[in-house]
Amino acid sequence: MIYRVTRLLLLLALFAPPSLHAGPAVDSLPGFDLPSARPAFTHPKKTRLVTECEQFSKPVEWGYCLSRTEGSQSTDLLYYLHGKGGNKRGWTDRHNFTAVIQDRWEGGGKQAPVVVAISFGKFWLLSEKNPSKDSGLLDFIVDYAMPYIEQKKLGGKIGARQLIGESMGGFNASQLVLKHPELFSRAALVCPALGSLSPYDGKQAVEDYIKRTGARRFNVEVVLRLLKAVFPDDASWQTASPLGIGKTLLGSKTPPLHVSCGAKDEYGFFEGAQAFATLARDKGVDTRWEPLSGGHCAADPAALAAFLVP
Repeated sequence: MIYRVTRLLLLLALFAPPSLHAGPAVDSLPGFDLPSARPAFTHPKKTRLVTECEQFSKPVEWGYCLSRTEGSQSTDLLYYLHGKGGNKRGWTDRHNFTAVIQDRWEGGGKQAPVVVAISFGKFWLLSEKNPSKDSGLLDFIVDYAMPYIEQKKLGGKIGARQLIGESMGGFNASQLVLKHPELFSRAALVCPALGSLSPYDGKQAVEDYIKRTGARRFNVEVVLRLLKAVFPDDASWQTASPLGIGKTLLGSKTPPLHVSCGAKDEYGFFEGAQAFATLARDKGVDTRWEPLSGGHCAADPAALAAFLVP
């Protein structure tokens, strides 16, 4: 009985939206191009957002929310990709780190972009079409969802596009940045699900990963199972592995990146996030790597606000 209750609590914790709090940078960890200074900031009384949402069942189950800041004249767009267990309203959640970003913009007198939060449910990964029935969302978001929102809802009157993804959304953001770099002027990957382990590496590789990163075994096993649902064989995974395809796709066309992760991430994502940021820097990409204290999913809203809207 105790075992069943314990397992139920673990499942509830896993599938609940992650707690996303700001964490100070860990000075002892290697970093480069960290934000040098914080802008002057005065707390606004309340961030004034006007949000409208739509939900669709065809051709796939998906939805989005548009959030505008009252008084902002910016036509820039910020695409927001939520983490596992989240939804299209994640940006407007006052308990999420995204609320602090919004407050920073308003308190600093910045013209906040129009935020476009897209969701395909609680769990989804962007991938090209492969044998999995859950694949193909990468093409859908680029060829259908984004044009629909930008043309039908915004009349084509848009400025630059920025991108931010957290956890699962960080993986999804990496797919967009790597395969469609021309679409975005800059991108932030927050506690991105960029494990350095392939779902097809084998048992010994899993054991080595857990020992090396300090990740929780249960978390690792769940992530690998979810990855296999979208990437059913090693060949399909190799077309999406950020650390793999990044070796050839990161370069002069890649927009500036901000990558951050908690040093005690319970999924072991710190290792992969740092490796991705290092790879991007080595490929000549303007990259800010910000190691943070805390676990999954630590975030630094002040640095993100300054990066996304300089």
